[in-house]
Amino acid sequence: MTEMARLVRRYKDLSGEEHIGQLAYRALDKALVYATAPIKKQTYAKDTFSYRGQKMNYAVYSYNATWRNERAIEVPIMLDFIREFQNQRILEVGNVSRYYGDFKHDVIDKYENSDDIMNIDIMDCNPENPYDAFLAISTFEHIGWDEPTKEPEKILAAVKHVYKLVNNKDNVLISCPLGYNDALDDYIRNNEFPFQDLRFLRRKNQGNQWVETSKDEALSCKYGSTYPAANSIFVGRGLK
Repeated sequence: MTEMARLVRRYKDLSGEEHIGQLAYRALDKALVYATAPIKKQTYAKDTFSYRGQKMNYAVYSYNATWRNERAIEVPIMLDFIREFQNQRILEVGNVSRYYGDFKHDVIDKYENSDDIMNIDIMDCNPENPYDAFLAISTFEHIGWDEPTKEPEKILAAVKHVYKLVNNKDNVLISCPLGYNDALDDYIRNNEFPFQDLRFLRRKNQGNQWVETSKDEALSCKYGSTYPAANSIFVGRGLK
């Protein structure tokens, strides 16, 4: 899907939910994003952050203005994972990657309306042939939390359900913000998610610079404060 097609679809989705003033503000902000992106590609995109001992460049994309939020680090981590398994069958939960590249792997998104996305609940996904790899970027925090009937325990069940979706439990990548879903934070605090490798990153300044940090420090960060959106995230790689 082209950037223009995404914008048109987003406008249609919002036009029935927001008044004209809100839509005008969004339009002005989007114009500012497009004007700023070339500058950020020459500056911010050349800076780096560390993840699992690897230096990665921050992501600069107009979609979601990645230089403003956690997508700046999630997108490079995601793209690196997709490259690792590019010739294999990948299942993604939450339609994120297609906004940052032309990818053809299967995507489940319960709520996003698109012809090439499976609109099912992750718990209802039981493929006859498990996938080679599994990916979810800032999606699991919504499972059981931002749904009509709140089920705080569902996120842990969803993580465990991933075992049924892949043929190799090592090939799993899940990232989530902290400070958004209280149940998720408690599972992290009590070491209940069965990840082989669990890393934490926190935002350290207004310039959207990120650093690896401890679990306790990451859990002390609040979503939306001091900076907009996530102030810390976890990235889980592989299941035990």
